[in-house]
This record gives sequence, structure tokens and C-alpha cells, in this order.
Amino acid sequence: MQYTESEVDLASRFTQATHEVLTGTFTMNAGKRLAPIAAPNRTSLTHALRAIAPDDGVDVPIHELETESGWELPDPMLRAPLDTHAALISTTRSHTRTDGMQSAAATGTRATTNVDLTEVQRAKSLLADHDAIAARAAHDAKRIDAACEVRTTSEAGNDPTFSVAHPVRLNETERYHAPGMVGNLPAGEAACGIHDGTENGTRVVDGSRPGLGLITSPLTVRDEAGVSVAVEGERAGELEVIPGRHDPGARHLAEHELEMNDTMTLQGNARLDEKVTGTVHVAVGNDVSFGGSNDVDEHADAVVRSPTLILEGIRVALPQ
Repeated sequence: MQYTESEVDLASRFTQATHEVLTGTFTMNAGKRLAPIAAPNRTSLTHALRAIAPDDGVDVPIHELETESGWELPDPMLRAPLDTHAALISTTRSHTRTDGMQSAAATGTRATTNVDLTEVQRAKSLLADHDAIAARAAHDAKRIDAACEVRTTSEAGNDPTFSVAHPVRLNETERYHAPGMVGNLPAGEAACGIHDGTENGTRVVDGSRPGLGLITSPLTVRDEAGVSVAVEGERAGELEVIPGRHDPGARHLAEHELEMNDTMTLQGNARLDEKVTGTVHVAVGNDVSFGGSNDVDEHADAVVRSPTLILEGIRVALPQ
């Protein structure tokens, strides 16, 4: 069988990206163990890792899910990372905010969720300049650290204001080197929790949102005292149904993120879109990983295009 030049190039880049996960993301070397946990039909990266790991002396015992359902991974899969140095979770949704992953992190395990990526997307995103992304994330996190009041506006009418005076800040940079670090692949964001009860204003969601995909007709969401209370727009009915599957905490504002992965473009997959340079997103639902107490089984990120960030009344430049 003969392969085209583009197919050979993709295969080469995919191998590079796989090695980047092993040595760049997790700094694995001889004698260490990486535990991939894969949902059905999400095993390509895990098997690719297992193929190259022996060259570096890394043990890669694969754990395959029979089905994927629910907010948490099944108990056997939650135990799998505990006797390893790191875990890579390849599923259709992120597990980084779940109690199970936070408990594993508390023991020092590093973990990341690699969501539903094609090989082209994986090769492109995992070979981004993550050292530059980490530097941008650290820079923007310092700016947010110095602020109490945050406001984001856009020409589409986005204009919420909220406080980040107390919640935890998290950076996802694809460099999960320290014990207990948990995040997503691909990475590229500086995130902070939203202080309970402080967000008020209007959010115009015009990028993407889990359950809705790419949004071509903007949704207007009204927030009062940290809770989403009303939605208007062509697909408002669809959005209203989603929190209704969970308890009322699914409507509570949880997180604000600045995005900074310039290899990504909006495509309707919220796990990817939430990294796209030149956007921000606000999440509702579970905020425990940000120091909050809203332990609901939902965490959903709504992406806003072309925002302006205002900290303590001062406009600041965002990555483009």
C-alpha cells in the first residue's frame, strides 16, 4: 500500500505529538508509569503512546472503558491513576473538574483529559508552542490576580461584571509537571473562579457551548447574583433544557477563562473552542476545583468571540 505525501506527513506529526505528550506534557522517563484510560473508539492516542513508551523505559498499562456515561469515571478507573505517576483520559468529555480527578490529584497524581480529537487536530494542537502559551498564561494570571472586579464586553453586547477576589486561579498550559496538576489536552488558558453571587449582567454566547455545538445565532443570557436566570435567542429552548437535567446548581456561574492557543479555531467542539486565542468563556456548574462549594455534576463552558477585558475599570489587551 502506498501513502500520499500528506498522509506520511500527518503520520510523522502524529508520532511527534505522541512523543510530546510523553516527554513534554508529563516529563515521563525510565521507570515511570503512565496510565491511559480510554473510552470506546477513543484509543488511538493511548495505543500510540504504548507503542513508543518502551523506547523511553516508560510503563503504559491501558485501561479501556466498556461504556462512557455519567459525570464520574467508574470506580475501577478512578483507582487506576493512584499507583501511577500520571494518567491520560481519552473520552468524549472532560473529567478535570470531577471529584474523582481532584481526589487523584490530592495524592500527587498528574492527570489530563484528551477529548474527542481527530488525528489532524491532535497533531496540530499538541505541537503548539506550549512554552509560549505557558508564558502568556502566567502573564495574564498575574493581571487577574491583581484585580477584584472583572468585566468583559463585546460588540455583540456581552457585558457581565463579576468578582474574582477569592476563588482559585488555574492555568492549563499542557505542561503538567508538578505533582497533583490536572488539566486538558489541548491546553491554552488562564482560568479563575467567579466569586459566588457576584456576576451580574448580560452574556452574549456567540462561539460554542456543550450540547449546542457551534453557535451561528447568538444567545443572550441574563445573570443575576451569580445565577443564569433567563435566555433569549433562536436556540434558547435548547439551552434551557440542558441545566434542567441537573440540580439548580447547574445554573450557577463557576469560572472565567482567557484563551491563548493560536493553533485552534472555532469548530463547534467546546472542549477545543475553549482554547481558541481571541475568545473567552464563562462556565456554569461545578466550581469545586476553583475553591467553591457547588459540587453539581455539570460544568459547561460558553465561548464568547472577540471580547474586551476590563480589570478594575482598565482595559487590557488580550492575546490575538
